[in-house]
Amino acid sequence: MAVAATALTAGNSETDATSYATASISPTGNRLVLAVVRTWRAAGEPGDTATATGGGMTTWTKVATRAAAGARMTLFRALQASPTSGAVTFGFGGVESQDAAAWAILEFSDVVTTGTNGADAVVQSATGAGTSTTPLATLAAFGDAGNATFGSIGSYNATDHTAPGTGFTEIQETGNGDTRVATEFRNDNDTTVNATLDNSVEWDVIAVEIAAAVVGGDPEGSLVGGKLIRGGLLKHGVLVRAA
Repeated sequence: MAVAATALTAGNSETDATSYATASISPTGNRLVLAVVRTWRAAGEPGDTATATGGGMTTWTKVATRAAAGARMTLFRALQASPTSGAVTFGFGGVESQDAAAWAILEFSDVVTTGTNGADAVVQSATGAGTSTTPLATLAAFGDAGNATFGSIGSYNATDHTAPGTGFTEIQETGNGDTRVATEFRNDNDTTVNATLDNSVEWDVIAVEIAAAVVGGDPEGSLVGGKLIRGGLLKHGVLVRAA
């Protein structure tokens, strides 16, 4: 089956704070969960890289971060067999105050579930930043034709609408007078992760290739590290299942 995306929550705040809490989420077991947060500081220097805790997950792992002028956008991943529920808190060491933030969290079904905390589900990431109406990040060639493409688009100024790139579907969009986040997805390959803004402003992009789960396997086995694994199945060089 193809990878599918489901929004869990999105929101924003213009309150000066050293941390921000989302609405409560209830992730589904064995689904890849991605959380993106973009902060802005009037001082003109990007904030420190965020941390993420809660949301029913025991841990979150940073995928990528990108700074642009006074803003920074960071993407996290998590994947657990039996998550609980709760709010996600994005923190900044408890000492560095941010002037505004926007965030979005979503989950993906039918993904590879091996690897620590979704490590094998996120095949690669890429970032981009600039000032124009055309945000863009470019991924390398995909590892499998069945894999999916995700993009998080950050920009300045809430009056800007973010139109998804060709072939992408917008999943979420939220923002305030200082910072904005939109997420987009397509269930096939696209190395060009882009969007269109209403006006030329500062932007940043984080793009990800998501590994699709594979149904079935070779009953004769697969070679893993030179050894034959009976009933095994390789996905991007990783043993997905062994009999």
